[in-house]
Amino acid sequence: MESNLTQLLANLKAAFTEEAAVKQRRVELEAQIADRYKNKLPEQGGSKTFTHQGVKFTVKQEYVFKADFDGLRTFPEALNIIKTKEEFNASVYKQLWKYNPNAAKNIAAYITATLGKPSVKIEEGE
Repeated sequence: MESNLTQLLANLKAAFTEEAAVKQRRVELEAQIADRYKNKLPEQGGSKTFTHQGVKFTVKQEYVFKADFDGLRTFPEALNIIKTKEEFNASVYKQLWKYNPNAAKNIAAYITATLGKPSVKIEEGE
């Protein structure tokens, strides 16, 4: 079993390296293609579908916005562009089980937990 695990870890490490190289190559190719079509995309950002020799593809270029929310809040007409997102705080929920299990039991009926995708991180070793 030990040699099998050794081989599995070696294969996983090689797969990480291959994946990084393939991802870098994909990003470079997407940038080259997008550069050829940048003048044909909507001015405000967005996507457009093209066809070249029977291959249909979509080029997308979005703007990334960052905002000074304190500054925006000083303008009443800007308040509707600020949205609040509700998120489940899993770390607080886990802590609740530790410090107040009765409360955690009461709210557990409103929470569904499923296993996520497993992962293995390889640390550099010997």
